[in-house]
Amino acid sequence: MIAGHGSVMMDKKDLRSVSAMATKTKYRVIRMIEDLPEKVSVDGIVAELFFRLQVDAGLKELDEGRGVPHKSVEKRISKWLKK
Repeated sequence: MIAGHGSVMMDKKDLRSVSAMATKTKYRVIRMIEDLPEKVSVDGIVAELFFRLQVDAGLKELDEGRGVPHKSVEKRISKWLKK
């Protein structure tokens, strides 16, 4: 066992898994940046990264069955529009 982040004990398999996830995440971020226009600002990069994080979180919620049904959304919006 090895002391990992926050003094959590991890075995070598766990460390390899964390390393693989970090490598995959780093690769995805690099690809995202490469796909942006050449003259993108740092603010633009951060905004795109934040947007993608939010979309990924929303898709994960849907996959876990935690989405809001379409009819419920329609009811909420209709209440907002009446105000």
